[in-house]
Amino acid sequence: MQKRWCLVAALCLGIGLGGASASATQVTLSTDVPAMAIPLGAEFTLTVDLDDVDEIRAYTLDVAWSGVATLDLVGAAQLACGQSIPGTCTALPFTVDPLGAPPAPATARAGLLILPPTSLFLDGRTNDPAVDPRQGLFSLTFRALTLGTGTFDAGILDLRVDGVIGIDDFVALDPAVTTVSFEVVPEPGTAQLVLFTAAAAALARRRGRAA
Repeated sequence: MQKRWCLVAALCLGIGLGGASASATQVTLSTDVPAMAIPLGAEFTLTVDLDDVDEIRAYTLDVAWSGVATLDLVGAAQLACGQSIPGTCTALPFTVDPLGAPPAPATARAGLLILPPTSLFLDGRTNDPAVDPRQGLFSLTFRALTLGTGTFDAGILDLRVDGVIGIDDFVALDPAVTTVSFEVVPEPGTAQLVLFTAAAAALARRRGRAA
């Protein structure tokens, strides 16, 4: 596994010999439900994107999640599409390797490398129709297993292999890592039941004292 990612890094270096990009971008993270109110037991999707880049050659980026709340990684989708022939743009196979990421409570490495003249477009275009034609690099779907808070960290967590390559050069990430907090909360029905039970118990105690 390490050999594969070393090969990816070597190929990336070969493409990006021009040096670091003059302009910087940053990794962005978004969720399809409010990150601070994820229902217990629910599935939700974390989308990884770049804030001002629409076209790249390749990437390898890590996502790490940690905290009190326990999450299960249940799926992944490639959102960036490849265009080698003008007018065609299709979703391409990519890799998500939980075992290849640096040591952390829970991590996943996503990567895709293609050679010129093919490009990766991050703006959601596709004619293949894609299952998930949203804008971005890739998405990870999680299931919330326990209550509590936590954080997602995404970006360059391992300097040996991670990075983003633009059309002519490496894309500088600033900051190198983006962090977003999340919280897993009781399901609305469960929370209402707890409040109702507590209110009923309090009412019963008051009636008992009055009697």
